[in-house]
Amino acid sequence: MPFVRLTPARVTRVPLIDADTAVILLWHDLHRELPVLQAARDATPFYIGALGSQRTHSQRRQKLIELGWAG
Repeated sequence: MPFVRLTPARVTRVPLIDADTAVILLWHDLHRELPVLQAARDATPFYIGALGSQRTHSQRRQKLIELGWAG
């Protein structure tokens, strides 16, 4: 199974996300996460997950709500 590690320099080039893809985010930088989350939302991955502190989670959740994701 291929593994793609996105570094800050590569985040502008989100790889193909399909039904066989799991998207797992471990950043604490919402600015870097948003392009990947948007690509994941527009695709059909079997899993989307994001880890972070409670503060990061709250900020991520608020931003996604502002962008029209379910609350």
